[in-house]
Parts: sequence; C-alpha cells; structure tokens
Amino acid sequence: MALTLNSRIGSLVSSCCFVFLIGIFCWIPNATSATISLDSDWSYRWGDSPFDEQGSPLWSQEPFDSPEWQAIDFPSNPPERKGQTNVWYKTSLPHGQWTDPVLYIYSVDLIVQVYLDGLKIYEFGEFDQEGRGAFAGWPWHSISLPEGFEGKPIYFRIFSDYSDIGLWGEVKVMEKPDLILFILSSSLKDRLIFAFCVLIGILAFIFSLFQSHNRTYSYLTLFSLASAGMIIGESQATQLIYNAPMFWRYLAAMSYFTLPIAISGLLYYWLANTSPLFRMLRWIRNTHIVFLVLALVLSLTEIVRLSHFYPAFDALFVVTLISMLVLIVPQHTKLDTTQTLIVCAYAVYSAFLLIDMAVAHGFIAWWRFPVSVGALLFSMTLVVISILHFNQTQKALVELTLSLEQKVIERTEKIQRYALREKERARLLALENKKMRALEQLVEQLHKCTELQEALQLLFKRLPALLKPLPATVRFNSVRDRMLPSALTPQSILSFSIKVDDATDKSYVCAVIEIEESPLVHDDTINAISLFISRAADRLGITLSSIKLQEELQQLSYEDALTGLKNRRFFDELLKRESMIALRQGTPLSVLICDIDHFKQFNDRFGHEAGDMALKSLADCLLTHFRETDISCRYGGEEFVVVMPAASREDAVRRAKQLILDVEKTPIEYLGQSIGTITLSIGIATWPETVDSPSQLLKQADTALYQAKQKGRNRVEHEICL
Repeated sequence: MALTLNSRIGSLVSSCCFVFLIGIFCWIPNATSATISLDSDWSYRWGDSPFDEQGSPLWSQEPFDSPEWQAIDFPSNPPERKGQTNVWYKTSLPHGQWTDPVLYIYSVDLIVQVYLDGLKIYEFGEFDQEGRGAFAGWPWHSISLPEGFEGKPIYFRIFSDYSDIGLWGEVKVMEKPDLILFILSSSLKDRLIFAFCVLIGILAFIFSLFQSHNRTYSYLTLFSLASAGMIIGESQATQLIYNAPMFWRYLAAMSYFTLPIAISGLLYYWLANTSPLFRMLRWIRNTHIVFLVLALVLSLTEIVRLSHFYPAFDALFVVTLISMLVLIVPQHTKLDTTQTLIVCAYAVYSAFLLIDMAVAHGFIAWWRFPVSVGALLFSMTLVVISILHFNQTQKALVELTLSLEQKVIERTEKIQRYALREKERARLLALENKKMRALEQLVEQLHKCTELQEALQLLFKRLPALLKPLPATVRFNSVRDRMLPSALTPQSILSFSIKVDDATDKSYVCAVIEIEESPLVHDDTINAISLFISRAADRLGITLSSIKLQEELQQLSYEDALTGLKNRRFFDELLKRESMIALRQGTPLSVLICDIDHFKQFNDRFGHEAGDMALKSLADCLLTHFRETDISCRYGGEEFVVVMPAASREDAVRRAKQLILDVEKTPIEYLGQSIGTITLSIGIATWPETVDSPSQLLKQADTALYQAKQKGRNRVEHEICL
C-alpha cells in the first residue's frame, strides 16, 4: 500500500514538472511598442577626453564627423584595444513621439558616464582623476532623456580593465512604463524557474533531514539553491525590488561558482564506488571549493575585483566539464539507468552553460539565452531520480522489516541458549575475581623488588600457584642472562607470553602460559580463561618492564651518555659532599672549569659529529691526566669540571697547565683522518686559598674562566682581577 502511494506521488510530481516545463518553453513575453533599438551607426575613440573648466568633455564639442572617431556597428570591444582601459562611444538619438523616454542598456563593462549637450546626464560607478574606477556590478541601466533630445549626439565614457569594454547586450530608446513592463515580462520565466528551484531545494532539504545517511538530498539541496541564487541574481527584475547591483552580483557569482561543487559532489557520491577513476571527482569538488572561498575573500577585501574571477572560473569550469565527461563516457556501459539519466542531464546542462559562456565572451552574437532552462532540466531530472530512489528505499524498508522479524526469532533462541550458560559464567566470574586479587597481591610483592633477577625468582615461585586450578601450564625461560633471546616461543594461539622490555625497546620472553584445550570445556569458558591469562600476562610483563627500566635509569642517572663521564647532577651532589668533608677535616679543595675554545666555529667547520669526537677526546684526556681521587664531570655543552679533593692551588694550577699542553698536542680523529686539535681555557678556585667558603668555589672558578677567555684563551687563570 505504501509503495503504491509513493509511486502515485512520484508520477504526480513528474507530471507537474513536465507541464511546468512545457509552459515555460511555450510562453513568450509580449513585445513592447514604441521601441527603437540602437544597434548600428556607432563610433568609438580610444583614450579619455579632457574636460573644460565646466566639466564638459572636449571631445563632445568637436564636429560629429571628426576623423578621430572610428565607425563600429555596436559599442562593444572595438578593435586594436592593446591593453587600453578607456574608450568613448557616440551615436545620434532617434526621432519619434515620446512621452517619458528613457535609454535602456542591458549592461555595461564596467563603469560609464553619459553626456548630452556637453552635460553629464547619467553615471554608473565612480571615475577618479585618472579616469579609472572600481567594478560596481552588471545591472541594467535606465537613462532618462531630456526634452528635445531627438537627433542629438550622445556620448558614453567607458572604463574597463575587464576582458570586455563597452556597452553589452542591447541598447534601446523606449517609454519608461514600457521598459518596466519589458523588464517584468522578460524576467517572468526566470522568476518562475527560481521559485521552482527554491521549492525543490526546500523539499530536498526536508528529505535530507529524514534520511541523513543519504547525501543525495544534501547535494540536491545545494544544487537547487545555487541554481536559484544564480537565476535570481542575474534576473533584471530584482533591480526593481532592491537596487543594489553588487549584492545581486555577489549572489549570482557565488551561486554560479557553487554549481560545479554540487554537480561533482553529487556524481562522486553516486559513482565513486563504480570505478576508482570517479574518485577524481572529489578532487574536482575540492578545487572548486577553494576557488569559491578565494573569490569571496579576495573580492570582499578588494584585493582582486569580483569581475576578474569570471574569466578564470569559466576556464576552470570548461576544464571541469571536459574532465568529468572524459571520466564518465568511457565507463558508460557500467552505469545503471539512474546514473545514465544523471550523465545525460549533466551533458545537456553543460551544453547550456557552454553556450552561455560563448555569448558572454563574444564568441556568439548576443541574445537572451535561457541558461536557466538548463538548470531547470537538470533539477527536474534529479527530482525524478530522487523519487525513484525514495521508492527503492521504501521497498528496501519493507524487506528489512521482514528480515528483522526473522532475526528476532533467531535472537530469541540464542537468548535461551545464553541463559543456560549464564550459571557457568557466574562461576567463572567468581573464580576470576579471586585470581585477580591474587594477581594484585603478586604485583604488589614484585614492586617491592629492586632488581629484575629478584623479581623473576619471585615470579617463577608464585606463578604456578596463581594458575591453579585453571587448565593452563607455564614454561619458564632457562637462559641465564634473562635479556638474551631464547627458544621459548608460544606453541599455539592459546599461548600467552610474559615479556620484559628494556629502555631500548628490546624485549625477551621470560615465561609462556598455555591453555590446555579440551572438548569437555565450553568455548565461552576457554574465552574467559584466555581473557584472564592475557590480562595477567600483560600486567606481569608491564610490572617486570617497570622494574627493569628503574634499574637501568638508576645506572644512567649519573652518567653522560656521550663522554662516559659523570654528569652535572652527579657533580652537584659530589661538590656538596666534598665541601662538607673539606670543612670537617680542614683539607683544601680545588675546582677546575674547562671550556673548549671556539667550539662553535669547530662545529660549523667540521660538523656536529666531529664536535662529538672532540668532546670524547677531551674526556679521555681528563680521565688519564688527573689523580684517581680527582673526579671529572661534563658540566654541559663544551664545559667540563674537575673536583680535586685535598689539592692546593699550586697542585691544581700545575695539573691544569699540563692538561692544556696535552690537549693541544692531541689530534682529533674523525672519519679515519686528523682534523686538527683543540685548545682549552681553564678557571681554578681553591678553598681556603682563593675563597672564604667552599660554596663559592664554582662561582669563583667560573669567573676565573671568564678572565681566561678575555685574556686570549688557551690559558689557566686562578687569581681574580677586580
């Protein structure tokens, strides 16, 4: 019943659309009387006329047959433009019996001033001192003619940096009431198609709300509203309602630029799965979205005039149309009936758009080409297709209802079987809770271990008891060095490994837990046991890895990774400890700060890897040069510090000077060859000889190092010059 009703609704809508289409094609606007077309006997002159003090153009004061003017049939795009942006046109106004005469112009590229008897009688746009101006839209123009205009020459001053320059379309002298009736009648078809497209857009939007999973209606809404915006923005009647040319031009332009987004998006949604080539339609859609955004932003900010986007868009649109046809035509045999209708409607609509472009760019003589009819044909085709899709959806819903009823029956049987297993599952849950508590206790005991070997011994002792009475066995790694690879690997899909990871992301398997399969044990039971053991293995592996990581971090926390020396953290603690010992025992304490001279230039010249080799070479010298009781540390960057317990200033200076000599003689080896040597600057501070407190040693040594740098580098300083 529902399908029959939907079918009747679809037929009714299709019939109404057909009748509406026939009415539009058969309707012809009534011709107006007392109208004279000015489509011949024009003259043009490139450049801009000078003006006298009263603001009258001097060119209008010359004889009408001046040889400076060239004849032209219609005042648009004269020859030999050569990049010029200013042109004047003139013609003689016709004789006749007039009551309220006006000069009607379809459009102007781009701005115009009209002069009669040396006086300006009309202006559209604003001319600056250089005779230039900004784009102000493409409205139609109604210029009131004063009494006695018959037979007089009329002059048009034009500026255009657009591809076209001059008047466009048609120029007529007619009565003002006739002009209004002419505008209303010639725009009636566009207004009807606009209303139809808006209606389609509203209906499609309503359908999209109820079928959000189907993007067809969303794209149909976008296409219909974009078509409506383009049609109403181009309609001449809108200027009678709201005289804002740029508003209507922006509406028409943005709607026009949106059309390929809707078309390519719709085709991509319907055809993307039929061939990988159709996925290029998404790229086409995204390209036009970027163009639309750029056109809107750049034109509103007046960086680029809106008129300049039309030629670029037309070229892009032609490439888009050709690309889409090239994609679709070779695949036409793979298209179903609905998709074929889409392609045919798209081809017809494309032809309308191409003809309209040809008229706009002067490839075809101007006439009122009904491009809105192309939009109507495409929209009506999409409506018919959408109705067919809607009917198919309703049929699918009926089939889905029957399928759901069958699934309900099957689901009821499954629930009954599920209830029988629920008791077993409850028992397993209680056992799992008990084992989880035991697992947490084991993890807590493992966390108390400070070494990995201690934790592994505890695990090997407690793990078998944790698994009882589950049907599972455990195999342990017999490799003595637990971080070496072993042959201990899982033997089946029901095996779970306990892995230990170190700081370098290396891992090894310390144990494997395997579940014993039995036909007497239900699959759900096996799954529950597998889940518990999997979680337990992961939890134990994470715990052991944490212990291993803490063990490694403890080893690395006081050591510089590059040089192998102690780091700054160790030095800070060492200096505090040695300062307390020196104070308590009354023994001297010396601190040396060493800095490589011009290390940045060394890095820039030989590279950072060579710089690292220099740091390692200096670290080796420090380890071999000082006493066993002296401790060398990397303080940071190219700075090193040496703590010398029980060393006087004389001892520290002597060793520092010898260190400078040794370092200067030691070549730096990089990539198998010597790249030169480095030099050091050293600052020394000694308690109690140079400072009052051991806490001042580091600051005093740093000040001495600064003085060594200031005095030429490659030297030792131990006395502070104030």
